[in-house]
Amino acid sequence: MKPTFLKRFPRLRWRPGDRYPFVDPSLRSSAPELAEDFEVLNEELAPVFYELDEGALRAQNDLRRGRLLVILGGAVATALGAVQSALGGGVTGIGIAGALVTGFLTAVVAYLRGSEGQKEYFNTRLKAERLRGEYFLYLGRLERYDVESGEERRRRLRGRVAEIEVEEPA
Repeated sequence: MKPTFLKRFPRLRWRPGDRYPFVDPSLRSSAPELAEDFEVLNEELAPVFYELDEGALRAQNDLRRGRLLVILGGAVATALGAVQSALGGGVTGIGIAGALVTGFLTAVVAYLRGSEGQKEYFNTRLKAERLRGEYFLYLGRLERYDVESGEERRRRLRGRVAEIEVEEPA
């Protein structure tokens, strides 16, 4: 079992984990009248949700990995400077190594700022959470889903999923 502080540690190569259900299967079986709604949601909404959810987790991992690289690189550059200072200066190899590390860090920071990784993470996470909300609005037959026709409800759900998927949050 991992220590708590390592659970959020970024992975070098990100892979999606297990997909969890919106509603626990034991609760689903206790509401057979919603079986058709669960089926519709699994077909229309869940695939898009999982795609966005995993995209947000990937963006979050990339952001954390980049920040960790900057922190560790900064520690290495600082250590090289401390060693150079402790030796009284003038050690060319340490100076070159420090300059290379610092130059690399400059490139990493420039890339991180230009990539807008945090914006991508927030936008993708917002879309996924909005879809999660639509899931429960549909189940509860609330707002736009309070119509009798099952086909009309499904059409509205399909339209709302497409709308959320393409919108650009401010």
